[in-house]
Amino acid sequence: MITKHSEDDWYWELAADCQTDQFELVSYIMFEQGASGIEELQRDQKTTVFRVFFPATVPDPMKQLRMTIEKSTDLVAAGITLRQIEKKGIQNWQDGWRDFFKPIEIGNSFRIRPPWEPPVTGKNEIVIHPGQGFGTGYHESTHLALILLEWVLSEHQIASVIDVGTGSGILAIASLLLSADHVTAIDIDPEALSEVMKNLVLSGMDTAACSVALCGPGELNIQAGLVVANIEDHILEKLADDLKNLTSPDGYLILSGVLVEREASLLKAFKDQFGLVKTLQMGEWAGFVLQKKPGMALN
Repeated sequence: MITKHSEDDWYWELAADCQTDQFELVSYIMFEQGASGIEELQRDQKTTVFRVFFPATVPDPMKQLRMTIEKSTDLVAAGITLRQIEKKGIQNWQDGWRDFFKPIEIGNSFRIRPPWEPPVTGKNEIVIHPGQGFGTGYHESTHLALILLEWVLSEHQIASVIDVGTGSGILAIASLLLSADHVTAIDIDPEALSEVMKNLVLSGMDTAACSVALCGPGELNIQAGLVVANIEDHILEKLADDLKNLTSPDGYLILSGVLVEREASLLKAFKDQFGLVKTLQMGEWAGFVLQKKPGMALN
């Protein structure tokens, strides 16, 4: 007899290791590939052993990651080794995987929690169901983006926001919880966009205040007073012209997902149209607030 399982019955657990000094980068890429959590098991000066949790909605993460490694010089250099992958049943999920996701507070006002944790009062709560979309709030690059977003929207009244590479929608929800009237959230992953709508509802947001679109930034023909992009730095550089066009004159651009060692190269790609307003660093990662110079119109 064949037993059929729903997507809520199980999850993937991947065992892997990499060079210790490259663990942060590897973690970031794992989240981009759809991981919902990473647990460090053992670390020494040379090697870090860890396991990665993927929801059942991610098709064959081992195959997907092997293809990504073949195409990524960064992952090859990181010495990542994929050991094994297993399907874990719901009883393991309840006893182990869910325990990884506890509420966390970021900045002055944000509290991020999964839907099975109880709410609290007095905080801007973002409810994220760990799923396909990158952005559970646990990665340092997301922390940076949220702190910078909170700073910009507390200092300036900005009605419209564009969230590029929205993932789980965490930054879109954060924008609405603060002062934004409307957010345009875009991603090239259709699975991520379905997660955005779920998380908007879980967070008690008006879904009409957030437009989601399956596209890249070059396909949008609008501008906003604030554009936010939490994406790998080499992709941000490739998207520089598109991000410039999306930001209205005098508007702000938040960039995160940047390794500290690459920040100079990234900022160089934007200095023709933007001035640097604020820099924030956490571990190996950096985030920036840039402001567009007056008179810079849509190309």
